[in-house]
Amino acid sequence: MSLLEEIRPAPQADGLPLIVLIHNEANLIAPFLAHYRALGPTHFIVVDDRSTDDSRARLTAEPDVTLMQPVAGSSYARDKLAWRQELLARHAPGRWALLPDMDEHFVFAGMERQSLADYIAALEAEGAEAVLTVMIDMYADLPLAEHLYPRPGVDSLLQAFPWFDGPGPAPLGYHFMFNSSKARRKAATPPLSVHGGLRDRLFRVPGLRMNRLALAALDRVAGLGGAVQPRGLDLIRHQIARKLTRRFFKGALDMHKVALLRWRPGTNFVGAHRLRENYRMSESIAALLHFKFTRGVAGLEYTAQRGQHFGGARHYHDMLDATEILGRSPLFSGSRQWQGSASLQGIIRGVPAR
Repeated sequence: MSLLEEIRPAPQADGLPLIVLIHNEANLIAPFLAHYRALGPTHFIVVDDRSTDDSRARLTAEPDVTLMQPVAGSSYARDKLAWRQELLARHAPGRWALLPDMDEHFVFAGMERQSLADYIAALEAEGAEAVLTVMIDMYADLPLAEHLYPRPGVDSLLQAFPWFDGPGPAPLGYHFMFNSSKARRKAATPPLSVHGGLRDRLFRVPGLRMNRLALAALDRVAGLGGAVQPRGLDLIRHQIARKLTRRFFKGALDMHKVALLRWRPGTNFVGAHRLRENYRMSESIAALLHFKFTRGVAGLEYTAQRGQHFGGARHYHDMLDATEILGRSPLFSGSRQWQGSASLQGIIRGVPAR
């Protein structure tokens, strides 16, 4: 390994490989580990990107965590994709692996009635190699500027941030956009993008102007009820819908990842959300409960100043400029409260019956 060095191997390293990068997220470590341990035996392979809080000390105490750090001269902004590829090549060749961030909890349809191992077995029976995973921003009925965790009287992340944007009529809700042929040549997996949710609703949608035909195309063709890998007539519909709606998606955040996959050696990431190679996608859809707002305005300011995210953390600067939005509760009529995986109906779905 050329870009990372091992600080400490996990004494217990026989679980499903999970690779995660961390920087100053000590407040999220305990709920993160608890969530994934509840899914089954997990081997956490964690890259500590020069944290200055007590993240490293907390992780070193955990028996199922292998702790890594970047070598001198290697940086998150330049090398984060290569870090993941190096770790997957070492720990998960030909194996299923999870790839969340520290603020993301993987969930799947019916998880209360089946284990993650059962879900993976169903994926293999389907012939799938990867799962489209929708990122769902979680929030509280508090101003975004006051979203903090931990806080007094709150025992868990889901108790602190139990709300999310449910499916809804366009321009709200969540939508597929089938990627252009140029985009698919560059990154074949997944063949489409997912957009929507809290940040789209608050920071982008209010400035849109949409005609009725485009709105109808979003609702009737581009909803999450369609195929993950559209073919035939479905593909033609998506191509037509793309022409009608692509202006709607300008500037939209990619709200999907490939967070569970069977790693094929030689695979390359194209950004954090796509793979260059063509993986067989499941027709099931999973989700990442995304706890983006847990450190108030100070957390957004720190991330913006650090500038390690896409475009110099431009999205974080834009959010900080929207002081009126940050100063009010994000709750609205389309908000749903988390009450288990069934509350994500219309967003996630299980492996189709054969």
